[in-house]
Amino acid sequence: MSTDVVSPRLNMLRSSTLCRNDLYWVLSPRGRSISNPGPMILDSAGNLIWTKGGYDQVYNLQVQNFLGEKYLTFWAGTDAVQGHGAGSYYMLDKNYREVNKVVAANGLAGDLHDFTITKNGTALVTIYDVVVADLSYVGIPQGYVWDCVIQEIDLASGELLFQWRAAEHHPVSDTYRDIPDGDGGVKSAFDFFHINSIDKDAKGNFLISSRYFHSLTYLNGTTGDIIWILGGKKNMFKDLSGGLATNFAYQHDARWRHNRTAISLFDNAGDDSHPGNATRGLLVSLDEINMTVEVIREYMNPNGIRAISQGNLQMLDDDHVIMGYGNTGAFTEYDNNGTAICDVHFGPQSRFGAGEVQSYRTFKFDWHGWPMTDPDVRILTNGDDWLSLYVSWNGATEVRKWLLQGADEPEAEEGKWETLDYADKTTFETEFEIHRMYPRYLRVKGMGSYNNVTGEEELLGVSFPLDLNLEKASRIFNANTGTQIWSLKPVKLEGPSSWPLLTLMVFAGVAGLVVGVREAMIWRRRKRGPSLLRWRPRGLGVPLLSG
Repeated sequence: MSTDVVSPRLNMLRSSTLCRNDLYWVLSPRGRSISNPGPMILDSAGNLIWTKGGYDQVYNLQVQNFLGEKYLTFWAGTDAVQGHGAGSYYMLDKNYREVNKVVAANGLAGDLHDFTITKNGTALVTIYDVVVADLSYVGIPQGYVWDCVIQEIDLASGELLFQWRAAEHHPVSDTYRDIPDGDGGVKSAFDFFHINSIDKDAKGNFLISSRYFHSLTYLNGTTGDIIWILGGKKNMFKDLSGGLATNFAYQHDARWRHNRTAISLFDNAGDDSHPGNATRGLLVSLDEINMTVEVIREYMNPNGIRAISQGNLQMLDDDHVIMGYGNTGAFTEYDNNGTAICDVHFGPQSRFGAGEVQSYRTFKFDWHGWPMTDPDVRILTNGDDWLSLYVSWNGATEVRKWLLQGADEPEAEEGKWETLDYADKTTFETEFEIHRMYPRYLRVKGMGSYNNVTGEEELLGVSFPLDLNLEKASRIFNANTGTQIWSLKPVKLEGPSSWPLLTLMVFAGVAGLVVGVREAMIWRRRKRGPSLLRWRPRGLGVPLLSG
């Protein structure tokens, strides 16, 4: 209402107070039903906090640390080539300013799958690049493949520190993917490996995930040599769980856990051509001396979701697990016993899993946003003398309360702005009911938590004053039609010479009535006591989620 921003309507299939906390859902909705895709933050109850349009396709929004500060990071570019992309990586600070745009080195385009900032101030990125390859195993002596590249880049200087190519270390024949008819040529390179995650350990080595190899490769961070392979055709580990630790397929998002003694991953278990079992989250323990692997825990959605593409598994500090189900438009939070406690769909239920709305990954992070903009306000009519004022502030995480204030001049001194009403901020949009008898100019203050030193609420921001004087054609919007209404100028009365006097008397009477009503309203408010915040507020945080 106060802006044109549209919030998703979440379908909470399962909800628990255990999921309600100060962390925020972080995702990147896109799909056929999304007209303006972009990064998005929701509070733990599913209310919109921040979103930003203007990019092409956006993937992999998350919160990462760089040199002691938190940043929003994401990839944006074109994903026209099915399964991967060509674009750049963005870093936004707590004020939502774009402070860094990271590009891949050697003239290559950054891929959408991963952008990980390390503790050493470097970035790990994925890249897809067409190269010549031996495809003799399918009768093509010299063909073309999408080679998968990883790069480590110094964020401060942009210097390339390390580069590795899958085609130089893995034979194409190790893939589980059949070559589609027509693939293998220069214009239709074969996607044989499909890298989708990189993780670097304290030893300086890399763990990478290959979707079409059904495997994880651990490689030397200096030479690029393969140290071991988990899963796939060349698995090097003994599975102590009867095959359940190594039978993952088409997986995503492999990460070191538990001080590098375990690995978590998102096991898609199938793709569009090979539908498999239900998707699961998988946590396994590794013994690199005896070369054994064993399942610690599986995370299964109660509705048996099959995510044929994308997805992630995030482990929180309290051992809760977040799983984003990629193309299905769903995410689930599990407790430390592996029980699903919150299960959410954010796309049309009738088209669930059809890709209408999806998010490559979904996370839950701590975030504090301080936008450089002012709060947005807009006034809508409701068909009578009462109007509705809506206020929102895109990205402001710290606002706890809104104060509606009025004054007779737009640049009145601070002490002359009278507090008329207040409302707790509970949703993205907050509504106030206002009357034309209010002071001519209205503004809204965003208030934060109480200061422990001063005992007062922190002022976070103030909206631009709105003019309620209809005779000066302030813009008012009709809530029912969405059309703009301009007030009419006073009409000059024509008639006998006695009419001007009569007209003057009528206007004087109306003006006197207006002044009297307004003074009565002010007297009634003052009679309640010195604290204006004792009034019963009108319109406490009306949710305005629209599909």
